[in-house]
Amino acid sequence: MLNWLKSSFHTPRPLEFYADDIAAGRVYVNVMFERLFQNSMPSGHTQTAFTVATVLLWAYKRAGKLTFWNGCFVCALACAVGLSRVYVGAHFPVDVLAGAGLGVVTALPSCWIIAYYLKGRD
Repeated sequence: MLNWLKSSFHTPRPLEFYADDIAAGRVYVNVMFERLFQNSMPSGHTQTAFTVATVLLWAYKRAGKLTFWNGCFVCALACAVGLSRVYVGAHFPVDVLAGAGLGVVTALPSCWIIAYYLKGRD
């Protein structure tokens, strides 16, 4: 599904968007790892991180183990993944926000389905 979304939006990555300014020396994009140029929206890494974070928070809450600190830790890790995608020059912040939203939206139905099937076991 994510590849379909990426090809549907067909948004440029920072290297493609700023190509002329980079060539002229007006802009510098910090690039680590592979140089990516297209299909930026949404960020798949961020989607995965927020999907995992949402499921973990749901599981902690269901088990009665959700505290302020472990909730903050899980959320901070997911946010760090999103920020890292901007830092390495792979995405714009809006791509990361879209990935985060998509991660939460795709995780919640799974949590509800699992809760439905576990209801009889409690």
